[in-house]
Amino acid sequence: MTEEHPEIRYYIDANADVNDLLKQVSEGKLKFTMADSVELSLSQRIYLT
Repeated sequence: MTEEHPEIRYYIDANADVNDLLKQVSEGKLKFTMADSVELSLSQRIYLT
């Protein structure tokens, strides 16, 4: 991906908690994250926008 889109920067944190990441997206602290669809579905009930 980096070769095709060098303007996109990303960081992989193997220790990150998916709920914390989804909360940060909800609060506007992160533009996006990648999450399992089940985790996302559960979190949508908590972090409604």
